[in-house]
Amino acid sequence: MKLVTYANDSGPRAGLLDGDHVYDLQEAADAFTAQAGAAGAKLPNEVKALLELGDVGLGQARRVLAFAQEQGGSASFAHAAGDVKLLPPITRPDKVICLAGNFADHIREGGGEPPEKSHQTPRYFWKPNSVLVGQNQPVRLWEMSKNVDWELELAAVIGKTGRDISAADAPDHIAGYTIFNDISSRDMNLPWEREEREMDDFFDWLNGKWFDSHGPMGPYIATADEIPDPHNLAMSLSVNGTERQRGNTGQMIFNCFELVEYLTRIITLVPGDVISTGTPAGVGEAAGVSLKDGDVIEATIERLGTLRNPVQG
Repeated sequence: MKLVTYANDSGPRAGLLDGDHVYDLQEAADAFTAQAGAAGAKLPNEVKALLELGDVGLGQARRVLAFAQEQGGSASFAHAAGDVKLLPPITRPDKVICLAGNFADHIREGGGEPPEKSHQTPRYFWKPNSVLVGQNQPVRLWEMSKNVDWELELAAVIGKTGRDISAADAPDHIAGYTIFNDISSRDMNLPWEREEREMDDFFDWLNGKWFDSHGPMGPYIATADEIPDPHNLAMSLSVNGTERQRGNTGQMIFNCFELVEYLTRIITLVPGDVISTGTPAGVGEAAGVSLKDGDVIEATIERLGTLRNPVQG
């Protein structure tokens, strides 16, 4: 099942993507309930709220999808996929958590040497949810930084609240997976002269992750049952049709389940939280290339589609 958030006149709406159609989740559920009576399903109009219903909610959504497929594209709750604007699948997650240096080839292209996994911990950082944009929405270039880069990543979306989750139990807490592009500003053009302090470089790097629009996500969340093995998915990213990144999620140093285990020793994860798992080699910084106005980024992960974003100066 593919979960989306799309825009209409009343604001963001949860939908079910099925081939060439997007079915409005709440409206389709209401129509199903009207037909099935007590056996129907009352569902929310927000993906995060759906995830908060747990397995029961996702089970109901699957029944609604089967009903919608029977009704087809002529149903009042059906929209042609090409006619709707897809927003980030979850528009306001509580947390957007990212990984630095989780692919050995990416570490090497930056001049480092991958750590021995048993003696290291994952390096997490957060992005504000204001970075998020969806399918075909622009990545903006801001005055504070013109050296802007791409980073294709697999993101796991949490479906159940938990803390101290073991790697073995982690799959039960992941609702699904989506594509995330960790857009990164590699320099900071300050409008004043700064007296340098220790760790300014680190904070500049961190701030460069936070610019509005620097987190394309989507085009949909594929529920975990559609991804038999999240650690064997082909990944590729192109800019203006030229391939820049190619890898496989199996190359991650810490896999999705290990990331959940370590992270939940520190914090509680809740439905809708996004964990983006790091990028393979091929970032622009290594080749001396930056994004520019008019570029088009296409990020693809097997079974998760292609996330397309134009760049706007």
